[in-house]
Amino acid sequence: MKILLINPPIRTTDPPIDFPSGLGYIAAMLLREDYDVKVLDINGHRYDRETVLKFLNKYLIEEKIDSIGIGCLITCYNYVKWLIKKIREIKPETKIIVGGGLGSSIPKIVIEKLGADIAVIGEGEHTIINLIKNFESGGSLNKELKKLDGICFENKGKVVIKKPISFIKNLDELPFPAWHLFPMHIYLKNLWGEMKNMGINSNSSINIVCGRGCPYNCTYCYDPLGHFRRIRSVDNVLKEMKTLKDEYNIDFVFFGDPIFMTSKQWVNELCDKMIKQKMGIIWASAGRVNLVDEELVKKMKRAGCIAINFGIESGSQRILNMIKKGVTVEQASQAIKLTRKIGMPDWMSFMIGFPEETKEDIEETIKFCIDNDIHLVSIFFVTPYPGTALYEQVKSKGLIKNEEEYISQLGDATELTINLTKWNDDELKALREYIIHKVRKAYFKKHKDEYFSWLIKKQRWYLNYIKVHGLHAFLDEARKKVTSIILT
Repeated sequence: MKILLINPPIRTTDPPIDFPSGLGYIAAMLLREDYDVKVLDINGHRYDRETVLKFLNKYLIEEKIDSIGIGCLITCYNYVKWLIKKIREIKPETKIIVGGGLGSSIPKIVIEKLGADIAVIGEGEHTIINLIKNFESGGSLNKELKKLDGICFENKGKVVIKKPISFIKNLDELPFPAWHLFPMHIYLKNLWGEMKNMGINSNSSINIVCGRGCPYNCTYCYDPLGHFRRIRSVDNVLKEMKTLKDEYNIDFVFFGDPIFMTSKQWVNELCDKMIKQKMGIIWASAGRVNLVDEELVKKMKRAGCIAINFGIESGSQRILNMIKKGVTVEQASQAIKLTRKIGMPDWMSFMIGFPEETKEDIEETIKFCIDNDIHLVSIFFVTPYPGTALYEQVKSKGLIKNEEEYISQLGDATELTINLTKWNDDELKALREYIIHKVRKAYFKKHKDEYFSWLIKKQRWYLNYIKVHGLHAFLDEARKKVTSIILT
């Protein structure tokens, strides 16, 4: 059987930075079973719709693809709806499977509204193999399909949602992602996230996933991989890094696990072996403020870690309690002070627009940022995603009247999708800008000497830069460069 895997576009205003690990693992599993696998990475190549249609005709008609797997986030809903419509027009009998966050969080809607044959719920590596074997043996709705867990499908006009498949306990059993099927030259050249604003030099960077599942219960977060934390062995992660180093000459890795430091024993072992092996790879990770300690961060730095991303969310303890973050404002301050003391740069993300949030909560967040000398900060609007406690709370209040209409509006969280506060939309957007302005103004006032010192030393450079790119672009670039000097 011939299978095409599709990676839809996301955040098309920015360069593609996230290698699609989930789809990479699916591709690798299919290859291990000797299936003929192709990948259409629309996100990586940034193909327009006309080009995508040409590829669909090529794969479906000329190459006679039998099944298509689409893996993506729920924010790709509209695009996937268009994609499935076009696939049905070209070759109606094609088996279409939708997985990832989209398939897991709204499986019934994926079947009823998008017209997919199967929605995969949870981890898809074993499910995809079972499905393809099932298709080979007689079609999408035979008796064997009904025995499979972790899927949703239509049978005799009714949508059937099976229980989630058992999670993979030993992640080392999975093959490494099938990197060669993706446009690695594109992903590797785009430095991950805020790294590009921190003066980090890298010629070849990639994101790696070390574990799955999250034991925490934040009301705004959806994790289709469950609350049971499973971590790959240190040796398995290091082997992947070495393979990437040998094949793609990577020099920077971002460990994207939001709770990377859950097991201090594991992180210590990873760092010890990194130090011993001298891999020549720098790295960064996400982290929770309640999981850091001085000895651990010191060792991470010796092992090549150059930055930690903390999801602070709010400087108000009332808000943190309300969203069940499981941390305190004091823990956040201490984590920042600790990393700064050790000379470890960090950057923070916050959210605005929680239900019942007040101006006092906003001011507490601003005070937190100023008191902790924060500048590299991302502020997102609170967005209830299907599968989260917040989504159910908002639905129960009648704020989401038409689910599909709401889901079709979901996009980048820097854009306001739904307003859960007492303020109107313009006021809420203005409050976000107010936070950014107040924090940056305080930061500049405190560090103005560093700015002016840098400007004096770099007169020729900035005059040329202004001439080529303009004043506003120069001010933004100067901010990034001086910030990198201050943080390092």
